[in-house]
Amino acid sequence: MTRFSYTLPSSGNLEINIYDTIGRLVLAEKVGDLQAGAHNYVWRGVDDKNSELPTGIYYFELTFNGAKLVQRVVMLK
Repeated sequence: MTRFSYTLPSSGNLEINIYDTIGRLVLAEKVGDLQAGAHNYVWRGVDDKNSELPTGIYYFELTFNGAKLVQRVVMLK
C-alpha cells in the first residue's frame, strides 16, 4: 500500500493515473469533483484489473483542472 498526499488550491475535477517505469498505464482513476484542501490517495499496489503489481518504481500523474503533476513513488511489499 502506498499513500500519496496532495493539496488542491480550489475545488475541481481530479484524475489519477499510475504508470510503470516503461510508461505503461497500470491504473486510471477518475476521482471526481473534490473540494479545496488536503487530501490523501491510497493505492493498494494493484492495476486496473485488480491484479497485484510487483515492488518497484511507479509514477503518479495527478491531473487537476487541466494541470498535471507527476511524482515518482517507490512501492515496497
